[in-house]
Amino acid sequence: MAARTATQLDTYTPTPSPDGLAIEFYRVAAATAGDTCTITPKRGRLIQKVMAMNATSDLPATGNATQVILTFIGGAATSLEDVIIYSQP
Repeated sequence: MAARTATQLDTYTPTPSPDGLAIEFYRVAAATAGDTCTITPKRGRLIQKVMAMNATSDLPATGNATQVILTFIGGAATSLEDVIIYSQP
């Protein structure tokens, strides 16, 4: 298990998502099962949803967290993991 760092790729704020939330894109490199990564939105807003293909998050079902911890799953290393954070606009 290792702590990984997320790099923010882009912030999509001029036009929010269809449900009115702001979108931030992150990338985590070379994660293996059990690795973790903590992401805090750059704008300091409350996180409502998280999307990641090979990771679970500790985001409560109700959302409203100031940061999220991802835990990577699966047996093989992933070269890149893209993460989408939906937060309050």
